[in-house]
This record gives sequence, structure tokens and C-alpha cells, in this order.
Amino acid sequence: MYPCVGDYRGSRAVARAGLLSRRRLLAGISAALLVFLVVVPAVVAYASLHPARCKPAGTPAAYGLHYENFTVTTGDGVRLRGWIIPGSPRVVFVVMHGYTSCRADRRLLEIQAELARRGYTVVAFDFRGHGESGGTTTIGPRESAYDVPAVLSMVRRRYPGARIVLLGYSMGAVAAIMAGSRASGDIVIVADSPYPTLDEVIPRWLKSYMGIPRAYSELIGFWGSLMAGVDTRFGPILLDRIDKPLLVIAGDHDPLVTPAEARAIAAKSCCGRALIVGGAGHVESYKTLGRDRYIEEILDFVNSTGGR
Repeated sequence: MYPCVGDYRGSRAVARAGLLSRRRLLAGISAALLVFLVVVPAVVAYASLHPARCKPAGTPAAYGLHYENFTVTTGDGVRLRGWIIPGSPRVVFVVMHGYTSCRADRRLLEIQAELARRGYTVVAFDFRGHGESGGTTTIGPRESAYDVPAVLSMVRRRYPGARIVLLGYSMGAVAAIMAGSRASGDIVIVADSPYPTLDEVIPRWLKSYMGIPRAYSELIGFWGSLMAGVDTRFGPILLDRIDKPLLVIAGDHDPLVTPAEARAIAAKSCCGRALIVGGAGHVESYKTLGRDRYIEEILDFVNSTGGR
């Protein structure tokens, strides 16, 4: 028996409807994958490269200190803004903030003020994409390659022959190590909570602060590296040798850098030391130790390596 014309046409209509339904399903799945694998990680990556600007907590004037503003332009054309608290021309501390922070962060202002009260010249500046500086952050690579060298050049012109102490925090700690290891002259590096590598810290940071699983965090890091144009295989633990005195400070409760990694980074130095602070988290050693002991630990190390 053969189907009638009506049955045949009905079957074709059902088939077409089924095909259209499958196409819509595939289109929906494709769109969902596009959003999941491209749109969302790209948006998170873009936001990470354009963090909210740090709100200044004041200036050195709030601590009764005279200071001078300066502006320098990096080798790749980014304008950085900072200030100088004049003191002894023999030893200059260059204080470098971490990711999402700035030179006017309250804790950094306290550290700058205490160093200045002890007679040291203090230089502090905002990295690219932070505070009052231009550009976009790369969370370490271009900060190390361009920002720190530009500020170092200015410091050397103003204070020729000075011993320079690069005092950095988190991203700034990495920039201090990476730039300091390449720089010439009398330089001491003090790195508080430096991450081991950028491709390792991105998943840790996103998991610790946003609860994003590691696999997805790595995808975000991939898109971020494309946007920033940098290689995330970057960090102090990859260096072969650091021919400058290096003090690495880290907390044993830091979710972004382990004590073993802090010791491994310090071991890269010709004369390195790791100070592991019990109970401290990321960039919390200052709070855990207290201002006076924290500053004394830094100055003891600087003095033990030939400073005043």
C-alpha cells in the first residue's frame, strides 16, 4: 500500500520541522559555547587589564613631609606620575605598589613616611594603568621592561652614585626583581609577596578572589595575554640568576605564593634571603609584624649588604 499525497506531504513537513529544530539546537549550542569560551573569559580578561583606579588615601603632606611631583615617559610612550620625598642622596628607596593599588595607598604611604623620617630619599610612582599614570596594566611584563627602567633613569640623573633600594609589593615586587636583575649599578631588591610566574598566579588569583576554577582561569589568562600582547610565561622563578642582593618577604598563608616558591626566588640571588612571616597572607607581613619590626627587617638587610 502506498501513502496518499496528504500523508507524504505531512511526512516532509515533519522532517523539515525536525531538521529546523536540530539546526536551532546546534545554533544554540554553538552560541552558548561561543559565550562560554570566548565572550565571558574575554570580558573578565579585559576587566582584569582595566581595574578600577586606586583611590588615593592622601599625600606625604598628610604626614608632615615635603614632596615633589614628577612625570616620566617610558620607552613605549606611557606617562607615569610619581613623587619624591627628598632625603639623603646616598640611599634612595623606590617604592612600587601592587596590582590594583597605587603610590597613595594608605599602607604604602605609611611605609614611605617612616623611611623618610629615618632620613632616606623616597621615590614612589603609579604603574601603568594604575593611579594617575596612563596606559594599561600588563600585571608585570611591561611594568618590568619599561616602567621601572624609566623611573630608575630619572633617579640616577637626580641622585648620581646613590644606592637604590627597589622595594616592591606583589606585582611591584616582581617588577623590582625582573628590572633590578637587569639593571646596572648599586641596587638592592626587597620583594614583598612576589608571584612565581604570571601564568601560575592568574589561576590562583581568580580562584582565591573570584572563585573561578583553574581550568577556566587559564582560559581567561589566554585571552588576557592576547589582549595585552605579553607572554604569561614570565616571572622571577624562571630567572637563572640575580646578581643583586635580594630579600623576599612572604606570608605562610599567602594564596598566591607559597613559602617554597619565595625561598626558591630568593635562592636565585647571589646573596638572597627569604623572610617567611607566620600567619601573614598576601602582602600582609607589614600588618603582621608591625611597622617598626617590618621596617627594621628591611633596613637590616640593606645595611648588611653594604648600605649605610
